[in-house]
Amino acid sequence: MTNKLKHIINVITNIEFSLDLSENFQTIAKAICNVLECDKAHVFISDSNNGELWTKISKGLEIQKVQFGQGIIGHVANSMQIINIIDANKDIRFNRQIDKKDNYITRSMVCMPLFDNENGNLLGVVEAVNKNGGFFTKDDEGYLQIIGMNAMSILNNSINFYETRKNEGIIKNILKMSIELNECNNISQFVLEICQKIQGYLNIQDVKIYILDQQNNKIFTFDNQENKIEFEKNNGIVGFTINQEKNQIIDNAYNHVNFNSIVDINTSLPVLNHIIWNTKGKILGVIQIVNQIGIQNIIKNNKVYINTDLDTHLNIICEILSFRISQFLKNI
Repeated sequence: MTNKLKHIINVITNIEFSLDLSENFQTIAKAICNVLECDKAHVFISDSNNGELWTKISKGLEIQKVQFGQGIIGHVANSMQIINIIDANKDIRFNRQIDKKDNYITRSMVCMPLFDNENGNLLGVVEAVNKNGGFFTKDDEGYLQIIGMNAMSILNNSINFYETRKNEGIIKNILKMSIELNECNNISQFVLEICQKIQGYLNIQDVKIYILDQQNNKIFTFDNQENKIEFEKNNGIVGFTINQEKNQIIDNAYNHVNFNSIVDINTSLPVLNHIIWNTKGKILGVIQIVNQIGIQNIIKNNKVYINTDLDTHLNIICEILSFRISQFLKNI
């Protein structure tokens, strides 16, 4: 085993896992710079749902995002090929705006994709910038790949931990919300207040709750002044959801054949319609949420699947809605 490989193994085994995601990005960048003897390095995580890569440059800063196809990094994500160049400024794919912003001059750089060994999907992109005294060699590419794959494992563990903690926090807030809303005296006040809280807790753009009036074959909701607004039961995506007796996940609300601007939330963003069932298996209503952040859709073979954490949160919320709406309807 060469001294260089021994050094790489030593560096990798000494990368300490931190619960702080920013810290892990910094530690891995330092390890790459140490092994490849370069000035800067970054690891970008792939978000194929949104067609972008993201990283954290330093502690405390916001996440930096790069669109697929943008700059050298984005081109690597699209082509799935290594790019190794001596002078980045002579390459038309290079994004010079980043250098201008940071008052930095990028010369040599090597940038490569990192894949999932099981399915070949893109996990991320790793780059090293400005080799000390020259350019990056084929050996450097091999070393970068070894460190990059280990880096992805560390970062994914850190991200999973962060998402788990975040998920636990949301569930606690939802349960706390159910206690706070016990003070609502009427159904209109309850619907408006729970919508506001859901919007904040789930980080979604808009939300509406529709209640089914089986006796009059209507659905109704409330405006911001607590005025009751009624619609025919079959109207809109909401009515379609009730008739189908099945949750509906729609990638673009405007394009859906049942979209009705009078009933449904006006948007071209993804829409989720989640049925509110009572304890006897009857439909009480529908909660409709809209957002490109909270609803993380995965589109496969023209079918749209929902993020499992969001589905869990909505199931809990719908149980709360079912209990309280049933109580209010008894008193109407």
